Amino acid sequence: MKKIACLFFFLQSLVLAAQSKPGKISFFVGGGYLSAGYLKEAVFKNIHTNKESHKHICILLNTGFRYHVSGSINAGLNISYDHFGLEDRSTEHNVLSFMLRGEKIWHNTKRLLLYSGAAAGISSFNKKESGQIVHNGIRSCYQIYLLGTGIKGENAMLDFSLGYGVTGLLNFQIQYTF
Repeated sequence: MKKIACLFFFLQSLVLAAQSKPGKISFFVGGGYLSAGYLKEAVFKNIHTNKESHKHICILLNTGFRYHVSGSINAGLNISYDHFGLEDRSTEHNVLSFMLRGEKIWHNTKRLLLYSGAAAGISSFNKKESGQIVHNGIRSCYQIYLLGTGIKGENAMLDFSLGYGVTGLLNFQIQYTF
């Protein structure tokens, strides 16, 4: 997994170095709600035990950076961690994703940003039952950002987006631009 993460960081640095005019770089941290994995495993398959049902825990964290490539295009790297399962920890799922991200900016003013985009990459995942790993591996992953909006300050932005994939149906982020 470390080799894969290093490969993504290396490829992203090549993309940034290949640009003729350097743009602004933004770093973000945030979370999401209802990832695709959570919907498939916890909601549609209805994971539960004899003692518990529907008492799920779900942690979904996102971080990464965006690079302003041109007037209406952003590119970057997104790292996502998704952990969900039952409250008694009898069943747990862990997903760590590394994705390259692209965005099309539709409207940009001093205080408001509207965009859509997509991200694709790889995920390392495992499923534990009663503390034992029963399934693990690496697979492809994606996120589609149907509509995102950013409320901008001087160098910071509060970002909300609707979409589908490993970072969730609803994403919220705090972004800082250099």
